Amino acid sequence: MSGTLQQICLQSSSLIPAVPSPNPTILLFPNSTTSGKLTEILNKELHPEEFNTTNIKPIKGNILVISFKSNSDMLNLQTKIDSNANLRDLIKSKSPAKRLPSLIVHNVPNSTTVETLQEALKVQLHLSAPPKPRFKFRGTIQDTSNWVFEASASTLQSTLKIKKLHIGWSMFNIKEFFHIKRCNFCQAFGHTTKDCTHQIPSCGSCAGHHATRDCLTQALCCVNCFESNLFTGTLYPTTHPAWDSQCPFYQIEKQQYCSTRDYN
Repeated sequence: MSGTLQQICLQSSSLIPAVPSPNPTILLFPNSTTSGKLTEILNKELHPEEFNTTNIKPIKGNILVISFKSNSDMLNLQTKIDSNANLRDLIKSKSPAKRLPSLIVHNVPNSTTVETLQEALKVQLHLSAPPKPRFKFRGTIQDTSNWVFEASASTLQSTLKIKKLHIGWSMFNIKEFFHIKRCNFCQAFGHTTKDCTHQIPSCGSCAGHHATRDCLTQALCCVNCFESNLFTGTLYPTTHPAWDSQCPFYQIEKQQYCSTRDYN
């Protein structure tokens, strides 16, 4: 990292960015008598550029998840479907329900079965049924995995009390898990390395143009906060790595994620 870059990192203040509102979203799904893909049905009747969509994602069951720039754009599509004789009998719409949050159990030996984990969670969190596993990924300790489970708001409150899960003579850290994507190549949030379009890496530790694993400096500078300050005039704190949970950009992603979860 250059001396100028390091100096700017040290001079940044601690302002936190405002969290943007999530884009309005609806689900379109076929009536029981509908045959054919929804995209093909819609293409015959409506022009997508009329509705200012920001994302269109097909999911299992011939369902479309569509996000818009504004509520008026979303209502415009619903109105056009309801007023179109060729569409209203084929397509139904509804707002997506919020999903339950998740909890994570860290660095569980790969020899431990999911059933053992579920039973331990059920007993120690006082659940009526074993929690539903969502997925697992490699732990930070060799031959271990991090397990992610579905969890209600009350279950998360219980995890805050116990903090560690006991299995035999071993204890494992347990806490809420936030489904947040961050690229390990360019360090930006919202995508992972396999979908990155950047050609030159950015270090997650010092913001230099090299892979994080090759970093040789102990100076910290968040590339996301630094570039925002440099190119848009913000004054975010920068003396932290890109993965720091207190990073303003991480906090934005976290709050946007939490807005899609049911904490009631």
